[in-house]
Amino acid sequence: MMRDNEAKIANLEGHVQLVFNKHHLSCDSAKVDFEAKTVEAIGHVEFTDQKVSIEGKRIFINYDTSIGSIYDGFVRSGPMLFEGSVIHKTGPDEYFATDGNYTTCDTCPAGWSFRGKNIKAEIGGYAHIQNATLKFGVVPFIWLPYLIVPLKSTRQTGLLIPTIDYSQIGGFAFSQSFFWAISRSNDFTLTEKIYQKRGLKTFGNYRYVLKEGSRGNLDFATLKD
Repeated sequence: MMRDNEAKIANLEGHVQLVFNKHHLSCDSAKVDFEAKTVEAIGHVEFTDQKVSIEGKRIFINYDTSIGSIYDGFVRSGPMLFEGSVIHKTGPDEYFATDGNYTTCDTCPAGWSFRGKNIKAEIGGYAHIQNATLKFGVVPFIWLPYLIVPLKSTRQTGLLIPTIDYSQIGGFAFSQSFFWAISRSNDFTLTEKIYQKRGLKTFGNYRYVLKEGSRGNLDFATLKD
């Protein structure tokens, strides 16, 4: 570590570890400006706190406000991950990415993702994606002008991720599900699935919990085969 007390700057090289405001940052090298209260971290950058884990090639951040930018990196919170060439951290839990990808798929690489022109995300809130394209692997499938997805651990009413599968009997099939969070103790999922060879099939699944040890499911399906 080389520190210039007159310029109020410190340069750190090799296995750098910084801790500030309940955040932990590690990288190959860093420049700390004590007057501007900024850190520029370069090389294998990892930035973590209680809610998110961030990785990138370079991060420039104000260690007092925790506002800054992530370059060629990603932000992960639980199963949620979004990435981009530049991600701006605009608040304690707010992020903005241009030409970014969003997914909750835990495969590597992701089996599906949404690519958006602009992604505005609030951890514990929602992600707003403009010009969203649903991709399976690297193949574009559906385009949506605007998409809102929850970034919460609580259940939310809304559309689930569509799926594609194949069987010898039905051929290729595409399904779309709608999840209704009726209350904390019951919910309902309605699925429309169209088979290449068999036509449209409707699924329904209702789940309930009366008390601990007392729960059940009601399932139905209809298909004009």
